[in-house]
Order: sequence, then structure tokens, then C-alpha cells
Amino acid sequence: MAELPLPELPAGVVLAFWKVVNRVIGLPGGAATAQRLGPMGIGLLWGHRWKKTILRMNRSGVVYLAAISGPTLGGGHEIALACDLRYAADDPRVVLGQIEILAGIIPGGGGTQRLPRLIGTGRALELILEGAPVDVHRAHELGLVHRLVAADELLEQTQATAARLANRSRSAVAAAKSCVYSATDRPLSRGLDRELAAFLATGTTAYARRAFQEFATDFHTHADTPFVAAPAEWVDGTRIPQADS
Repeated sequence: MAELPLPELPAGVVLAFWKVVNRVIGLPGGAATAQRLGPMGIGLLWGHRWKKTILRMNRSGVVYLAAISGPTLGGGHEIALACDLRYAADDPRVVLGQIEILAGIIPGGGGTQRLPRLIGTGRALELILEGAPVDVHRAHELGLVHRLVAADELLEQTQATAARLANRSRSAVAAAKSCVYSATDRPLSRGLDRELAAFLATGTTAYARRAFQEFATDFHTHADTPFVAAPAEWVDGTRIPQADS
């Protein structure tokens, strides 16, 4: 890309061009056409596919977890940010950040959009403008990672969480992710309406009906809510058969 003889272009012009290209790539044969344009076309195709991928991840009923065991910078950091949960090894080799500004560019895979949503506008802007990686403890303090784990336990704990969350209702997971990820994009009133609609819709699934039945059984057994009296099986996802909705 650096060798292409391109003039300096204002972002507004590039945005208009990108909107057209994005639509064209989505048409039958559009991806093949982009590839025939060489490095520029391949770069545009990558951008199109990356956007579709991360948005699909956010809408999915699957929980995506990142296990971070080494330097996670630039595009690698954006891949981690696209995941729902991020666990990191408590290791001095683990550093995180968006370093693009040091090369005269800005993040292009979601960094400027994900970071403000995760850690606030001020902190996000500082990280992006400085470009300096932060160590894993600072990353945890900022909220970039959810949990610090001993390096030799990172995969085990991440996989255990993945197995536990895989037992959640896929419909409920997808609805929760959709509401949370869009929470900052709409007025509170509209967000509350969307949340209530999803709440009612998830209550109609087969998984929810089974959960209500088992809850009633446990409540009768313990004379109290099982979420307090005996929460382990509910939290682990083993109280109800494997989620299928």
C-alpha cells in the first residue's frame, strides 16, 4: 500500500468512495472484482470482510473469548476488542494498545469505536494519541481485559469459562449482546424499548420454559430462590440440558 502512487485524500472523499465500494463488494462477483484490482482492491475487500465478521460476532448467540498471552497491538488488539470477553496472562510480556498513530495513521479495524465504548472517550483518545502500549496491569485497570490469570492457567480458565457460557441459551446470549453493544447508539428510551422486547421474546423460547419449570422445582425444594440457596448448577449451566435455542 505504501508504494501505491496515491495523492492525499480527505476523509470525506474516501468515505463516499468506501460506501460505494462496500456495496459493490457485497454484490455477486464483487469480491472477485476487488481482488483483480491488486493490493488496493484486496485491502478494500479485507475491510469489507472484517466489518462483516465483527458485526456478526456481536450479533451471534456464541460468546467469543480472547486468551491474551503476549503482545497484542494494532490489529491484534482490535481482534481482541471484537471479542466479548478478554482474559490475559499476568505476565510482563503482555502489553496492549493501538500503535497506529506512531506510523502516521489511525486504527482501521474498530479501535476508535471499541475503545470509547469500553473505557470512555478521554482514556480512549489518550491511548490512541500516545500510541504507547500499556502493561497488562494497566490494561486491567482501564477495563481492556476482564480478568488477569496466571500464565500457566490462562487457557484452562478461558476454556472453562467458554464451556460454562456455552450452556447459556443462545437466544438469550444473542439478545443480551445486541442490547449491550447498541446501548450507546440510541436514546435511552429506545434502548429500554429494545431491551423489553428482547426480554419478552427470550421468555418465549423452549430453553426459558424449561428454566422456569426447573426454577419452580428448586424453589419448592429449598423454600427459597435457588439462585441464592443452591446457585452452583445454575451458574455452571448444568442445571438445565445443553442450550439448544
